Amino acid sequence: MPTESADERTVLIPRTGTRVVLLIAVGLLVLAAYLFFSPVTLTGKTGAQFGCGSAFSPATDPFPKNVCGDLPEVARFRAILTAAAGVLIGGVGTAMFGFERRTQTRRAGRREVEDGHSAR
Repeated sequence: MPTESADERTVLIPRTGTRVVLLIAVGLLVLAAYLFFSPVTLTGKTGAQFGCGSAFSPATDPFPKNVCGDLPEVARFRAILTAAAGVLIGGVGTAMFGFERRTQTRRAGRREVEDGHSAR
């Protein structure tokens, strides 16, 4: 590994493809959180709505539990699969597109030029 002086540093900058993929992955993770915490409702034949809880907190009373069945469980699996897709897309996309290494050089300030050494 090359040694770096005090005036030079190496920076990792994500490429454009990596940025796009990470943006998509963050969107999928936000969607997964929404699916996990949003309430699940079931509309009956007469138009009545039943609150089935959410994937995070399913209904515990016997009546909503019998009416809703596995809907909170289905919502939980959707949230988990969406989060897994977000992590997978982010990881694979980052591995495919990668990062760019750039070397940045710091310009000498006015005091460094006058004195010949660093002001710090």
